[in-house]
Amino acid sequence: MKESSYTCQRIQWANRILFEYDTTLGDSYDRKVAIIFLDGRNFNLELVEVGFANLKYLKDTMPYVTEYCAALIEAQVAGVDRWK
Repeated sequence: MKESSYTCQRIQWANRILFEYDTTLGDSYDRKVAIIFLDGRNFNLELVEVGFANLKYLKDTMPYVTEYCAALIEAQVAGVDRWK
């Protein structure tokens, strides 16, 4: 499944969507960053876990950085999607 299809399907079928805005200064390009929760699950983290996202612009001060880094390593080792 392509990244866009996966994302659209997950958002479409979510019963509850919440946004948690990052209170740091933004990403490397000073863009606003939000963490999306679908039915209580961190969707940003899920995208890293399934190999649809990388951490190219992640700063050490951003929320959930430890979880994202661990998920990226696991996805790479498992060879999921972009890490095949």
